[in-house]
Amino acid sequence: MATMPPLLLLAQTTDDDIAGEGLFRAIALYQVGEVQKAEEWLRSFSTLNEQRNHDKAVALHTQAYYLAGIHAGFQGHNDQAHENFHQALKIDQSYLFARQALHWLKAALLRGPAH
Repeated sequence: MATMPPLLLLAQTTDDDIAGEGLFRAIALYQVGEVQKAEEWLRSFSTLNEQRNHDKAVALHTQAYYLAGIHAGFQGHNDQAHENFHQALKIDQSYLFARQALHWLKAALLRGPAH
């Protein structure tokens, strides 16, 4: 029995949570050619994540900026991604995910399928 490639396994995950797992699932869908499914999910994500950008809960607010940065970077909007990661760090200077993502961005490791 042949094993399935890791990206295909990730893309078939049923976790539609709006948190980071879902965003990375949508990116995996793009990578395996299921663009329509990815774009449907990303439309929902964008709406809800924008609401979370205004949430009073610090953790949600911080994560929203981080995820918006990942999404922007994936779309090739590096300046917007950079700004979102810095906004996350303004809220919580110890937010490791945003710090790591800034390094990914600088190293050109955060980019979408068209790049």
